[in-house]
Amino acid sequence: FYFIKSQNDLMQYMERRALLENQITAIIFAIEGVQALDGDIDNIDVIYDHGVRMVGYSHFHDTEFGGAASGRTKHGLTDLGRDLLKRMEEKQMIIDLAHASEALIDDVLQLATRPVIVSHTGLDSLCPSPRNLKDHHMKLIAE
Repeated sequence: FYFIKSQNDLMQYMERRALLENQITAIIFAIEGVQALDGDIDNIDVIYDHGVRMVGYSHFHDTEFGGAASGRTKHGLTDLGRDLLKRMEEKQMIIDLAHASEALIDDVLQLATRPVIVSHTGLDSLCPSPRNLKDHHMKLIAE
C-alpha cells in the first residue's frame, strides 16, 4: 500500500494504481478530535512529523479549540482554535469538520483559505440528528 503524505504521493499512487488495475490501496493518517493535542498547539508539529495529514476539531466533546455537535456548549472556534487553523493550513493539512458544531463549521468556513472536508456524516434534512450536517453547510463545503 501507499502512505499518502503529500499531493505528490497521491499523484504517484494514482498513476501506479491505474497501471496495476486497482490492485493497490493507499492510506492517509488522520486524527478524529484534537484531544490528541493535549491542549498544546505545538503538538500539531509532533503529529505532522509522524505522518498525520488530516485532523478533525472535535469528536463528541467540546475542546479548548472548538465545539462539537454533541458537546455541551457547541461553541465555535476559540482563539486557540483559530491559531490551530492557521498552523494546519501552513502545513497544508486537511481539516475535517466531522462532528463539529454548527458554530465551529461557520467559523472554519469563514476563515479557511483552503478546502475542508467532512470525512463522514449524514444530512440533517434526510435524517434529523445533531451530528448530521445542515444542507447549507454541505453546500458551502462543496463549493
